[in-house]
Amino acid sequence: AVIPFGGNAITEDIKKGCAILQRQAEQLKIQFGSTFGDLADPDKVVSISGIAGREPREISFRNLAYIIQSRMEEIIDKVYYEIERSGVIDRLSAGFVFTGGGALIRHLPQFVKFRTGMDVRIGFPSEHLVANTPAEYNHPIYSTAIGLLIKGYEYLKNNNETIAVNPLVFPQPVEQKSVQEPAKDATPLVTSETKKKPSLLDSVRRTFSELFDDEDTKM
Repeated sequence: AVIPFGGNAITEDIKKGCAILQRQAEQLKIQFGSTFGDLADPDKVVSISGIAGREPREISFRNLAYIIQSRMEEIIDKVYYEIERSGVIDRLSAGFVFTGGGALIRHLPQFVKFRTGMDVRIGFPSEHLVANTPAEYNHPIYSTAIGLLIKGYEYLKNNNETIAVNPLVFPQPVEQKSVQEPAKDATPLVTSETKKKPSLLDSVRRTFSELFDDEDTKM
């Protein structure tokens, strides 16, 4: 079964309940959110800058937690109902595994265990990542994507199938031809000699030399 509720629904509730922007609601959920309204400090507030020059808005931690708790109760109840209806509830001895960015909301494991009586843990993808993977990828927000990649790879491997790569998405590298430049002291393959044009003095000398040669011959 697919239940169309998740962390985005909680963000939308905060946005409407506190009359703030979407990005502000998301930031509130991540930094100050909690699933237990009764445990939140009623004296702590967070100030949100006003929109279009309006005065800042103060939101108490307790009110924020109650908004989150209300939506989480609905999500957990629907999930638990679908699991019971499927008939596999008795086989879930290890409990629930939560993934996604919303899984890091404060007190979520305790809240789910209190609501369902089952064990809960947060799913990190670290056990499926290589040792030199950047630390930022070991986050519940990537667990589903990494799990789908692993599942797809196993399917292709078991069925001896391959994926056709779209050249528009994954362009093939173009082989670049290297051009070797000749060494500086290399002898050129073709050489050409140019005759030096005689100067005026050389012409005069040659003329006189020819005259003297003629006179010597006559004598």
